[in-house]
Amino acid sequence: ISDELSSQADQLREQGQGVIFVAVAKEFAGFLSVTDPIKESTAEAIRKLHELGLSIVMVTGDNEKTARAVAKSLNIDDVEAGVKPQDKYEKIKALRQAGHKVAMAGDGINDAPA
Repeated sequence: ISDELSSQADQLREQGQGVIFVAVAKEFAGFLSVTDPIKESTAEAIRKLHELGLSIVMVTGDNEKTARAVAKSLNIDDVEAGVKPQDKYEKIKALRQAGHKVAMAGDGINDAPA
């Protein structure tokens, strides 16, 4: 794809949107941007957790730029992006082994093992 289209896709990611590239007959045809709506209560919940002295880590399969944009908008402390569903459990396990108390909230069946 052209540098201009690549730049546009990056800008969308930096706004917290996922970008899906579309091909027709193996030729680039365009891209779509999608976003998961964030619940209105999420920012307040994170603020209250911070007041309790807790740190928030987002472990997601999303693109790095998209994940960082969402984390910044919600004041999330750290981001692990591009994590495959089967690797989320290992990330949680590593945090526990480092002595952290961990609570996990997921948004799909692929998060169940973690």
